[in-house]
Amino acid sequence: MQDDIKKYDTWNKSLVLMLRSKFFNTKQGYGVHAPTEDVVKEHKNVFYEDFNNEISKVPRHIIKIVGDLNAKIGKESLFRQTVDWFSLQETSNENGVRVMDFATNNMVINTCFDHKRIHKEMWISDDGKIKDQTDRVINDKRHTSDVIDIRHCRGADCDTDHFLLVMKYRQRISRICKMKGKSRKKIQCKKAE
Repeated sequence: MQDDIKKYDTWNKSLVLMLRSKFFNTKQGYGVHAPTEDVVKEHKNVFYEDFNNEISKVPRHIIKIVGDLNAKIGKESLFRQTVDWFSLQETSNENGVRVMDFATNNMVINTCFDHKRIHKEMWISDDGKIKDQTDRVINDKRHTSDVIDIRHCRGADCDTDHFLLVMKYRQRISRICKMKGKSRKKIQCKKAE
């Protein structure tokens, strides 16, 4: 895995970039930890401005965003372009609206797969009463079909209040079209003798 990573940068404690390249493809993954709802609005504005500035420097087709965005994204028809039917929440919070504003050309992949409620819950409160879906995987719409499945493993103990997110991903190689033109003449060896 270490040979695959070309570059690793951090901008602040909430934003990490990992540039991964293997053979023919280059993917740029961002690990994000966004501020919660109760943080002062100015801090959230600064975070999302920094985040948008970093993302805007990179071509859209190589970006994948994974992290705790602290965003409740509901099933509102307003977000139907970027969210599928299988979100855990019914309504969005303020962070959810901010994420949806950012993800207009992308797709929130977590909401594309119909799983049991227990596999959608990825965060649990300290008292164990509140279970929520705050971790998100955002990908370019063109590559949505490359993700086969996303679910959470509740048995893996990571010493955190979040569950381990597992994503099955299939990278596709585009086929090169055959060159059009004159084909080579076949030589018949028997006639040459």
